[in-house]
Amino acid sequence: MTFPVHHHPGEGAKEPLYLAVTATYAMELTDKLIDATSGTFTITAPAAADIPSGRVYTIKNSGTGTITVDANGSETIDGSANVSLNVQYEGVSFISNGTNLVRVYYDAEGSGDALKSLTLAQFAATTSLQLKTLLSDETGSGSAVFATSPTLVTPALGTPASGVMTNVTGTAANLTSGNVTTNANLTGHVTSSGNAAVLGSFTVAQLNTAVSNETMVGRATTDTLTNKTLTAPTLTTPALGTPASGVMTNVTGIPVSALANGTDGELITWNASGVAAAVAVGSEDQVLTSNGAGAAPTFQAAAGGGGLDVYSIRLLTGK
Repeated sequence: MTFPVHHHPGEGAKEPLYLAVTATYAMELTDKLIDATSGTFTITAPAAADIPSGRVYTIKNSGTGTITVDANGSETIDGSANVSLNVQYEGVSFISNGTNLVRVYYDAEGSGDALKSLTLAQFAATTSLQLKTLLSDETGSGSAVFATSPTLVTPALGTPASGVMTNVTGTAANLTSGNVTTNANLTGHVTSSGNAAVLGSFTVAQLNTAVSNETMVGRATTDTLTNKTLTAPTLTTPALGTPASGVMTNVTGIPVSALANGTDGELITWNASGVAAAVAVGSEDQVLTSNGAGAAPTFQAAAGGGGLDVYSIRLLTGK
């Protein structure tokens, strides 16, 4: 950065007075060029009213620390209480308007580039549109976009190399037909507005992980069903174990040996309600006697006359 040379009335051409400082410093009225060669500290300007008219002061940060140039008291430097020089070889020049200080900048190489070694923080607030007018290779329009949580309005993304489509909504009219392949874990409900003819291959264990309120049964696996209601199923040679309940209507082919054990001598009948019941075991010399419609038969003593006597029954039964 080039620093100005000033000539005061009555003085010949002189080089700026140079002063190197490394610690907090209060400027003198006779100072011209102050060079902060190292360290981080504050340099305080003289009172604006005391500065000779036309006197230009220059402060340069030749070190790697941060130099804060403070205005005197409640005065300002271009409206701010201070100026921060936090880039090596950065500098600031200022004059007095009698009340406050006014900064003056110089281009070191005369190339027309403002503040070549400084950041854009030295400029006033700039809108996206104003910044766009300074660029020659931009694309698109609207506001500037930064990396974290930007809002893009109808962007043309081209072919992204990668992307996370969480919370993406809208239609997919322009999606290319084909299969969707994913190795990620899907959460939430997966719905389709078209045909999902091919879902890929899944194991029962994988489906059990995906279904949260049911237990899946495999076609070729051994599974335990608990409190399940099967509606009109076709079971091929199933081993039912010991069902807690069941309706055996239309069941055929039950062998006598498969019936539940009972008491020797009891007979099976149905009571007035149509419920299966057992006829109590009779005693010797009793005969099975009908009690009429709606009542189960019972073993009773043989009635006299017209029937077989006990002797005849014994001959027939061999007892």
